[in-house]
Amino acid sequence: MIRRICPNLNPDSISVDFELAIHNAIRTIFPESHIRGCFFHLFSNLKKHLSSLNLLTHYNTNPEFALNSRMIVSLAFVPQNDLLEALNMLENYLPLELEPILAYFTNTYIGRIRNNGTRAPPTFVPSSWNVYERTINNQDKTNNFCEAFHKKVQLQLGVAHPTIWKFLDELKKVVKLCDAQYEQFVAGHHAARKRRKYEEADERILNIVNRYDPETVIEYLRVISLGPPQKIKTQKDKTQKVKTQEIK
Repeated sequence: MIRRICPNLNPDSISVDFELAIHNAIRTIFPESHIRGCFFHLFSNLKKHLSSLNLLTHYNTNPEFALNSRMIVSLAFVPQNDLLEALNMLENYLPLELEPILAYFTNTYIGRIRNNGTRAPPTFVPSSWNVYERTINNQDKTNNFCEAFHKKVQLQLGVAHPTIWKFLDELKKVVKLCDAQYEQFVAGHHAARKRRKYEEADERILNIVNRYDPETVIEYLRVISLGPPQKIKTQKDKTQKVKTQEIK
């Protein structure tokens, strides 16, 4: 349908959730477009798997278990060329209780090791969920902007299941508002800034990612997974000294 409506449409990238049918459709219709999965939904999928294994309560009540769990999804902040080495290091670091979670993540997003030693293709390729380059280039890591638009449409409709006619009428109003905002941007008006707490979170993550070192990937994953800025103690490998570093 999209091809019929816009035959010349060829987007550089498309931001979507982790739904296999959607990814397959995009690869078929827009084979040259880069699929960008949402990091928020990547993390949500991990928590859903924790819930399916009855580990969500443990996650919510055990800070160290929660931190180790987040280190798995924080592999998204490792450069793709270093991903397999980082995965091997994480496998050796994590406690046994997280083996099922790491196995799920590996099978779904990286690819399991076959009996012949080769790696099977994952459900979602790393290029669709890795956010290292997006972070360095100050690009969106989530599709929250799209979720916000959906919420705006829902608020405009006022009901969960409108008739097709009401939906079209209200959608026209939303589109008209978006067109007016676009004209303001073209005229030189600035878009609304992110909330300060989100700006600070982005700055913190960028600061960490800019200091990425493949020799200390475990410490890197722990710091990424910690959350708000704080003083932390990081353990280097056995040949290095323990030191305290300030994450700003």
